[in-house]
Amino acid sequence: MVSLVALGLADQLKPVVMSEVAVGAPTPIRGGRVTPIIVGDAQASLFIPDGWRPQARNRVAVHFHSAPWYVISQYQAARFGDPVLVCNFGQGSSIYARPFLADRRSFDPWKRQLEFALKGKLGNLVVTSFSAGYGAVRELIKQPDFLNRLETVILSDSMYGSFLTPRTVDPEYAKCWVPLLQRGLSGRTSVVVTCSSIEPETYAGTHEVSKAAVELMGKRMVDTPSESGAQRLFRRFDERKLHVWHYDGTSPTSHMTQARHMVDILRSVYGNR
Repeated sequence: MVSLVALGLADQLKPVVMSEVAVGAPTPIRGGRVTPIIVGDAQASLFIPDGWRPQARNRVAVHFHSAPWYVISQYQAARFGDPVLVCNFGQGSSIYARPFLADRRSFDPWKRQLEFALKGKLGNLVVTSFSAGYGAVRELIKQPDFLNRLETVILSDSMYGSFLTPRTVDPEYAKCWVPLLQRGLSGRTSVVVTCSSIEPETYAGTHEVSKAAVELMGKRMVDTPSESGAQRLFRRFDERKLHVWHYDGTSPTSHMTQARHMVDILRSVYGNR
């Protein structure tokens, strides 16, 4: 298996086509070993590929909110040759936020556990998140040691927030994402945010929060030419290594489709098509 080598010009990314993807029954995890990483009452699964050897600084992928067998299979399909940590804690963003609260420097114990398991220092991070997993990412990017390690971040329908008034995003729930998005604008981190058009009744959807965050930076989303399909791309923002793509679709299938194209984004960012 070949480790990914990042493209120098991630601004060449083309939006993925959000076609429906069928997922079969769970399959056994092959091609490496899985070891638990436990911090407090939270447990994650660390996959170490066969043949991987620790380096002076070790790149690790971290995914929030999906079954380990599926996440690992997706990284394998993207030809990712480094360890993958899967944090699948359950339902609800608060469950993902709690183990990583910024005021407790909560990335530190996870870092120590990873370095012990890998027998080497932690290097860059590739972070992916689906749905409620944003609760962890939102807390972790408040912590400089975590933020500064980010090589790539892919948020698959995974940026929700609260309202100030109905269908108006509370600025605090958009502002918290700006440090991450600015890393994309500066070219330091490849950041890809994909969003469905789901509008929950009591909180802001991903397309609403991401649009508000882009506008807080003095930028504007751009409407795209009409395309066909139930989940067509209708609005986007692309500058340097920051990409925010909004798609039609308000069904549960639309939501799940976002996660199932994460592998295509990984391949596109790293040139492994």
